[in-house]
Parts: sequence; structure tokens; C-alpha cells
Amino acid sequence: MPFRNKTIIVAEDDYNLLMSLCIVLERLGYDAIPAENGVEVMQLLRIISPDAITLDLNMPILGGLETLRLIKEDERYKNIPVIILSAESQPEIFEECKGLGCASFLQKPAGMADLSSALEKNIFPQRGRRHARIRLDIKVTLNTGGASQVFYTRTLSERGVFVRTKHPFTIGTDVEMALPLDGEDIVVQGSVIYITSPDDLRPGMAIEFVNISEFAASRIREFVLKSISRDTEGLAVEQEYNPAI
Repeated sequence: MPFRNKTIIVAEDDYNLLMSLCIVLERLGYDAIPAENGVEVMQLLRIISPDAITLDLNMPILGGLETLRLIKEDERYKNIPVIILSAESQPEIFEECKGLGCASFLQKPAGMADLSSALEKNIFPQRGRRHARIRLDIKVTLNTGGASQVFYTRTLSERGVFVRTKHPFTIGTDVEMALPLDGEDIVVQGSVIYITSPDDLRPGMAIEFVNISEFAASRIREFVLKSISRDTEGLAVEQEYNPAI
């Protein structure tokens, strides 16, 4: 199956915040579709099939709770994960959203790391993703078996990196790489955990970091979070509410 970015409908009536959220999601590798109220969300659902939806609760015309209820009552849309982003903090609001079937509840100011985590665990449950990814096009050298090869990355997370190539290593291959981040080479060990077909639109291989040092992990996390949050200082972590299954 050809590679495609996952699509997220983002509903928020504050235009500046809406644009910031969309920018951040694009940096995380998603296709973000903006909506300024619930009516626009329902209109979009008639023409696209998103992988997830984020909803503000307090929106004009049609608010988040009403929109969530409409989504979950419709057989066509009820299985789409919905993440609530709200300044509301009352337990009864949490419980109402839970009862209507929301996947996660994030309290504003919305945390980018937590938003990424909530999306990843709902969109990619089979892979168990829990770390924010960013699009990153840098040159890296991979050393394996005494030989070195140069590749270009496609994405980076705290857990690993995806590199572009039509000739991937076999799954399980151990590698050493130097990641040039902010002018500093971060040397890490890794192992190939999956590959995509040469016929894929974006062929390559995913490398998971192995036995990573605390120093390297800290530098990579710092780089990823800084890349996500640049130009969006108004977005900060408060808390996340995960409804029980």
C-alpha cells in the first residue's frame, strides 16, 4: 500500500491557535485540516475520512460536546478517535466526554508532546508509538559491519529515525550512526525494525535506538521538542485525561 500521511481534522474557534495547532501537526508529519466549529467538522466528514479529530469544546454554532455526540452516534464516523482540547477543568465535563466516547482529553494550554502522544497511541496502537516525531531532512552516516553508507532522514523521534533508501538493510541489522543536531554529532546505536517496499512512494527503513545514553536521549528529546514548538510559545503542557476502556 502506498505511503500516505495520516489526516487530522483540527477544530478550534481561536484562529491563531487553530493555525498554530495545524503548523505543529504538519511538523509532526500529519496532514492537518482546519475547522472553526462543529458544523465545519461535520461538513468535512462528508468529503474526507480523517484518521483522528481534535475538538475544542467552546465553539460557536456547534460546540465540541454536540459535535462529539453527532460523530459517535453516526455509524460512518463513530470509530474515528476524537481528542478533546479544552480549558474546562470540571470533573463532570471529563466524565461527559468520556461517556460520549472521546479517546483522550487534553486540558488547555494544549501540550504538544501530549497531543502527539495521544494521536500516536490512537492512530498507531499496533506499533505502540508514544513519542513525538518530526519531519527532518538531514544527512546521516550509518556504520554496519565495518562499512559506512550515507543516507537522508525522513523523520526523527526520541525512539528512532526513518531514513530514505530503495535498498534497506535487513530487519534486525545493527547500526551505529551520527546524528548532526544543532551543530553537534550525537552518536547512537540502533537496529532496523521495519522497512518499506522500493515501490512505496517513500521507501526506506526505520531504525530504533538501542542502549541509548542519557546524554544522547536528552539531546534528541530537546531537539525534537524545540523543533515542534518553535513559533508556538503559547502552547504548553497542562494535563491529559485518558478515559478508561
